[in-house]
Amino acid sequence: MARGLTPVAAALLLALAAATAAATATPRLDLPLQVPYVDSVDELPTSFAAMIVCGGIFVAGLPIDVVIAEDCDQPCNSVNVTADYDEMSVTAIDAATGAYPFKAIYRGDGLGCTTVDGITEAELRAQDVGDQSPLPALNASAPWPLGEALAARPPDVDWDTVEAVIDADFRCLRCNTRAVTIAYRGELVYARYKSGVTKDTRLIGWSATKSVTSTFVGVLAGEGRLTPEQRAPVPEWTAEPDDPRAEVTIENLLNMASGQMWREQPGDIACLFTEADGDCAGWYANLPQEVPPGTRFEYSTGDTTLLMRTVLQQRGDPEWTHFEWPRQKLFKRLSMTSALIEAQSNGYLLGGSNGYMTSADWTRLGLLYARDGVWVTGERVLPEGWVEYISTPSASNPSYGGNFWLGEVAGAKFILMAGVRYAARRACRWERRGMQT
Repeated sequence: MARGLTPVAAALLLALAAATAAATATPRLDLPLQVPYVDSVDELPTSFAAMIVCGGIFVAGLPIDVVIAEDCDQPCNSVNVTADYDEMSVTAIDAATGAYPFKAIYRGDGLGCTTVDGITEAELRAQDVGDQSPLPALNASAPWPLGEALAARPPDVDWDTVEAVIDADFRCLRCNTRAVTIAYRGELVYARYKSGVTKDTRLIGWSATKSVTSTFVGVLAGEGRLTPEQRAPVPEWTAEPDDPRAEVTIENLLNMASGQMWREQPGDIACLFTEADGDCAGWYANLPQEVPPGTRFEYSTGDTTLLMRTVLQQRGDPEWTHFEWPRQKLFKRLSMTSALIEAQSNGYLLGGSNGYMTSADWTRLGLLYARDGVWVTGERVLPEGWVEYISTPSASNPSYGGNFWLGEVAGAKFILMAGVRYAARRACRWERRGMQT
């Protein structure tokens, strides 16, 4: 951490760099390697390619060749991808056999893309998505976070050191860092973008989206609609008496400790794109329990996907569709005008992945946590004590809290929006580079 840079600013910088980096394969953290629960992943490359390329070109606005090379990456090596810019859709088929065709369609500014899976395209297009028109632009000359203007760089920060660290990130081709944004004492003081990326480019957050889902849980906790201690209201777990899965709590889901069968490998994460007929949450809920809840940390996009469905099932505000609710309930309140989470054809959002927003909006979310859940307008968005709660080490993994990774560098604690593969390396790289408080 650079001299003069607060732990909060460091946390935001870490979060944004993680949010804009492509995941790479590394060993799981202190857990034995185990096999996934889906026998075949033949359809995964085409379904993944259709969804990710659709989001990359129609949500992020990036050139298709960039999306294929940097976001789709290896799955696209065996896939032929076709984009229809008039219809705003992407189709992918297996390049060798012409098999496993999948199509993803763009559904609006606040929703992004959805893969046609489990229902027909006509049925998907007939879903009531509500108002998905773009939100009004912020005042470009007003100071961030209510506007878009950057503040002057504070002189008490060693910017040479900061720039050196960020230079290394941008040189790291595998990191695929697209933007770094720093907030310092409540002001946006630094923004840097990869070539071809601008302040208006929506950046896919991958597993940083899990922290957005955690924020929605906090919003409902403030309304008394959900509490961490309560048993998760999952219909699949209460249909039969004495189902051990009924003991799983909201906290277990936030802590990645539900005990459900899951391996964060292609076989299981395939349910996000295929294998589950467009209903990953339902597919995951119907898996058997492997160990009692709270006894094992198992990084699980399934836990958070099911948690997002639970949020939408327990929310109020019936005047909004599930697809409108995130914008109206959270994003607009924080001036996060670009933010969205994509959905599956089951009508629920993919809360474990596929969140998109600009670098400045990812940082707005970080600022909310830096301010203990109270926005700059004085409005309390998250209940008192919520930020401390999600920052508390879980019983099953002291490095993980409530859908946030936890870390400490040179005595400064931080929370991190990132996936399992990226979190462990990121803090180590900062410490090795000699960043000091």
